[in-house]
Amino acid sequence: MNRFLSGKAVRSAVAAAAMGTLFVGGAAIAAVEPGQQVSEADLAARLGPATPVVLMEATALREQPRNAVRPGLSVPSGVQVRAYQRIYNEDGHWSFIRVDDALGWVPSSVLN
Repeated sequence: MNRFLSGKAVRSAVAAAAMGTLFVGGAAIAAVEPGQQVSEADLAARLGPATPVVLMEATALREQPRNAVRPGLSVPSGVQVRAYQRIYNEDGHWSFIRVDDALGWVPSSVLN
C-alpha cells in the first residue's frame, strides 16, 4: 500500500533527519527546523541554488538518503522539481529535492 504524506509531514520528517545528525562525506546537511516553512531563498542560502529537473519515473520522497527508509509522498513521472543537494553513500547517489511544498530525498537516477 502506498502512503501519501502531506507536504508538512514530509517537511517535518526531513527536518528531523537533518537537524545536525546527518553527515555525508564529512559535511552536515543544512538543518531545517521541524514544522518550519522554508522559502526558496532560505533553502538556497542553506543548501546552494536549486537546479530545475524533471522526474523521469515515478518515485517517493524519503526522509533520509537511504534505501531502508520508508518511502513517503509519491511523486509521478514528468513532474518538474528543484534539486538542491546531491550526495553519495553506500545506497547510491541521492538528491534532496523540493516538490511544491514537500522536501525529501530521491535516487538521483530518477532525475533528468
